[in-house]
Amino acid sequence: QSVTTTLDSGVVETRTSFLGPASGAVTKTDNADRFEWDSITTTYDAHGAKVEVVRIDDSGIRATTNYANDQRVTANWVDTNDVENWEYRNANYDSQGRLTLLTQRMDAGFDVHRTYNAGVIEQRTDWDVTGVMAWSNRAVLYHPTGQVKIAYANFDNGVSVTKNYSNGVLTRILKNDDQDKFDWFYTIRKFSDFNGSLLHVTRGYDDGTVTHKDARGLDIFTDGRQGSVAEDAAPNLVATGAFEVV
Repeated sequence: QSVTTTLDSGVVETRTSFLGPASGAVTKTDNADRFEWDSITTTYDAHGAKVEVVRIDDSGIRATTNYANDQRVTANWVDTNDVENWEYRNANYDSQGRLTLLTQRMDAGFDVHRTYNAGVIEQRTDWDVTGVMAWSNRAVLYHPTGQVKIAYANFDNGVSVTKNYSNGVLTRILKNDDQDKFDWFYTIRKFSDFNGSLLHVTRGYDDGTVTHKDARGLDIFTDGRQGSVAEDAAPNLVATGAFEVV
């Protein structure tokens, strides 16, 4: 049994009853194209509690949200018309309706996983599932304040990169030649905790040599040697940011 009503807004509302006295579905259709969605269908259980909402936007994105005890539990979005930079997104929520996990497949061919605690992001991890990126995986860990704590990436050339932050400022970059493809096995770039300016670079080579250079690329002596110092009126300090994420 169904009842159809045309509202003043131009929306057509169809109510369909199922077996129970309260169960059924309500579908709203934007025939007049006054809203940013084409249709919204809400399904209810025998107690009248909402169990599912399916929304189709004008853009073609189909969003499905599932509920338990009238609280959202999962959600799914599908980009049917390829208007976004992702193919699909899935979300999980805790008992209070707060986001705990968000995953999505990007058009570029990699997956994104975000984990949350009480709705606050804790970690993001990207996986190159189709082998189209220059890296196999990368991740960012966050403080409860939302500031980046650590970022790391494993690249296809065998190099791994770890970046450390303090109060949102990049303070250290460690590169390791994990597959021994280069003549060095580690590089450490140290930055100022205050403004992120490059302070010095330390590099360890396969032959056992270790070099220390300042921000201008000049040697820093650590073995007791002495030498004259030329004053530089305009030292060039370079700040380097985190790798870009989508």
